[in-house]
Amino acid sequence: MYSLPNFPVSLFSDVAVAAEQLGYDGYFVNDHPNLPWGDETCEPYTELAYIAAKTSVIDLGNVVSPIPRYPPNYLAKMIAHIDILSKGRTLYAFGAGYREKEFVGFSPDGRFPPAKERVERTLEGAQLMKRLWTEDEVTFHGKYYQVTNAVLKPKPYTKPYPPMLSGGTGPYMRRMAAKFFDGWCITNWRWIAEGDWKAEGFRQSVMEMREWCKEYGRDSDRFMFMVEAGIEDPLKMVDTYAAAGCDYYVPSISPYVKENAYPFRYFPEQHIPMLKKFAKEVLPSFKRSL
Repeated sequence: MYSLPNFPVSLFSDVAVAAEQLGYDGYFVNDHPNLPWGDETCEPYTELAYIAAKTSVIDLGNVVSPIPRYPPNYLAKMIAHIDILSKGRTLYAFGAGYREKEFVGFSPDGRFPPAKERVERTLEGAQLMKRLWTEDEVTFHGKYYQVTNAVLKPKPYTKPYPPMLSGGTGPYMRRMAAKFFDGWCITNWRWIAEGDWKAEGFRQSVMEMREWCKEYGRDSDRFMFMVEAGIEDPLKMVDTYAAAGCDYYVPSISPYVKENAYPFRYFPEQHIPMLKKFAKEVLPSFKRSL
């Protein structure tokens, strides 16, 4: 089981430590410099480095980082360093990004590329990052990224590199996830909104992507399926997704926005009580078994 806190900066350390003490397997953060319900957000990689020093067992990661909003070579350097600081307790998810305001305000060139370009940058950037993590010296001349004689040292603690999951949702990006990535990270919100409480949409995607893994000569049993969901999800829902192929269930605990919006959101004083409630009612049935 995984916990994905996303809340005001003043709370993140207490919640991460509490999550480890309560038996959660991982602590994940969003990568949003601006959110529609407020601009007070954590910077994910600084936060994860800090949490690496506060914890000793819990896995650390993001859900998800848009590669096109970063210089991917420097993103690879940050991730490698956190992997070393945490002694390999890292697991990362990446996507193409979708919020124009965040690209205009925080990307290196201050622009929001068209969807096709963002997808191409994501795939090209991921390949550059892998090469930097695994090769002594890298010269890379892609369509969007150029490096010459780049050396990334020290290498990540995890060999050959920290697992990379894709957060892409469309058919092409799902296929590319099976070809280039180590797993798929998706929310269950779309299916819940469509009334698919039996997770059939997720099940079909899992079966499809397992077939694509075989097509590309990948071991489908080593390909991870992560679902970001809600901290109030009942045991029955978690069991449904586990049966449909979920390896990691990420109960999201997020700042309050409005009532009756799934996944439900909470005021700061509710966060640790909700962590405790899920740990008591759901974790004992799934701890280290998904």
